[in-house]
Amino acid sequence: WNIQELGKVQSLTGGTHDLDETCELVVCDTSAESVIVNLPDPATVKGLKFIFKKIASSHSVQINGTIDTAPSYSFNSVFESVTIMSDGTEYYAVGRYHG
Repeated sequence: WNIQELGKVQSLTGGTHDLDETCELVVCDTSAESVIVNLPDPATVKGLKFIFKKIASSHSVQINGTIDTAPSYSFNSVFESVTIMSDGTEYYAVGRYHG
């Protein structure tokens, strides 16, 4: 399988959203409320990576979908980010930044 550089950005504000599979960077503005992102089945995005970045100090970002065997992943710090990637079976956190 090939790693693809999609280059497209999805900007999200508070609430629950499904991940746009054509985006590589997901910018999460949590200033009004938490951002919750539902991941697609990892088999449908094999080889793709997604970067989630939090740009406000209040509330949190929660990513729903099994990442490193946990049922979800969340973070709270402003400018924190996580990069995840699918191997076709599951997601792995392959990079983290704690602002």
